[in-house]
Amino acid sequence: EELKELLLIISNAFPHVRRAFTYYCGDENRQIGNPTSALMDFGQFWRFCSECRLVDNFFTKANAAALFADVNIRNRGSRDNDPNSFNPDHQLVSCEFIQVILRIAVLKFGTPVIMNRRGSGTPIKHSYALTTLLEQHLVPKAGMTVLSSADFRSQVWAEPVQLVLKKQ
Repeated sequence: EELKELLLIISNAFPHVRRAFTYYCGDENRQIGNPTSALMDFGQFWRFCSECRLVDNFFTKANAAALFADVNIRNRGSRDNDPNSFNPDHQLVSCEFIQVILRIAVLKFGTPVIMNRRGSGTPIKHSYALTTLLEQHLVPKAGMTVLSSADFRSQVWAEPVQLVLKKQ
């Protein structure tokens, strides 16, 4: 049940996650899904964490570095036997970026317990943690408001903008 909720949340947020990943990789023209097109090194990952305001007393640069390394190394065994696999250990590919987002969400928002009136509680669900991270950090704060040059040109050449420019 929880896995289904997580998959639904990720699929609904995928355009935002893709945009953030390609933006912080440094090339918005790259496409997620093409394994050799976009890679995120630790400097780019740290910039993502900082600009999305994920860093606090519970998630530090040391935590980010450990998580970055763990996601890369943990996925290593499955690709060692696959000669067609492209996944360097010093960079995140798109699927690892999604994994690291979920792990940050659980780290930051998934550990407290919601208490009821009797003093007992239930752990916060991973789906809640992921939704919180996406809504409070990734979507509003990632550098995604910057348009690609093609999008910018298409907006500037749109008819309403041209009418305003002609009046000036």
